Amino acid sequence: MKKARITLCWLPPAKPYLPSPSMTVLKQTLLDSGFEAQVIYWNILLEKILLKYLFNKKSVK
Repeated sequence: MKKARITLCWLPPAKPYLPSPSMTVLKQTLLDSGFEAQVIYWNILLEKILLKYLFNKKSVK
């Protein structure tokens, strides 16, 4: 039986400089159970865009 691929998403307002211990434990539990799992840290990927939006900066670098 084929097991599902699972994507865990860590979203804002999570702090971009602090990884999620709970996501790490959950991901490892899923991997140990035979699932494919990954964590996407959207809070890091979207940080520049959110800073521009929140502080009304003219450009994103």
